[in-house]
Amino acid sequence: MVRELESQLGCRLFHRTTRAVELTEAGRRFLPVATQIVESLEAAATELGALDRLNGSRLNIGVTPMMATSLLPLVLTRFRAVMPDVEIGVADAAPADLRELVECGDIDAGFGAFFTRVSGLDREPVFTSRIQVVQPRGAEVLKGGTIRWSDLAGQAVVTVTEASPVQQLVEAQLTKLTIAPKSRLVVNQLETVIAFAEAGLGIGIIPSFAGAACRRYAVSIANLGPAVEFQFQRIVRAGHPSSPALTAFSELFAAVAEELDSSGARGTPPAVAGGG
Repeated sequence: MVRELESQLGCRLFHRTTRAVELTEAGRRFLPVATQIVESLEAAATELGALDRLNGSRLNIGVTPMMATSLLPLVLTRFRAVMPDVEIGVADAAPADLRELVECGDIDAGFGAFFTRVSGLDREPVFTSRIQVVQPRGAEVLKGGTIRWSDLAGQAVVTVTEASPVQQLVEAQLTKLTIAPKSRLVVNQLETVIAFAEAGLGIGIIPSFAGAACRRYAVSIANLGPAVEFQFQRIVRAGHPSSPALTAFSELFAAVAEELDSSGARGTPPAVAGGG
């Protein structure tokens, strides 16, 4: 392909040896032109894809791994029932990765815990979640419908890493109340926290939206008081109108999340608020 391009341009773009390939003077002059052409083609492809999705024929969304395994199957089933002609694509990734996918236009919207405002992105609350604990059913170390944060002092706990925005809220609350667990197992995925808690390896600390995944395990869930609540959000590129398909998907996402959320009664004033 390079030789064909050189033939069309009537000059050599590269000096080729057995050890190296280097740009010629003509190649150096042509490089910015070629770069601009490639970027223009990529931008056009992105815009055409966005136009196709805006017209309602395709929708690309991104969710966090926990949502992908526990909530998204039901959302997609309901969405296909009401909009069978819309082709949908799914990306399951961490919140930081979802932000990048939205920024570059690879997905139309990302759903997750996005507490930091980013220029060029609009955030919209989808539903409210709260911090909870999960323990092996029938062998709970701490008992009660609501457990105090202070009860975690001196206990073995299982958490996700502080790369998680939700875990950052947990750490802020532990620091604020000067609570030090006896030991801690740190993992990357919320479902691993639940599995380890079921095995009795520690008291799992999870967001209530993970309640749907908890149903696959022999565990019990309890609220932590005082309540630490936060907004689970949707992010989209600023200035891009929501298509009917995205609006319908977002509404179904919120409805299913409320059904499967395990946080129980609302109305307790939160001790920490995130995502505002």
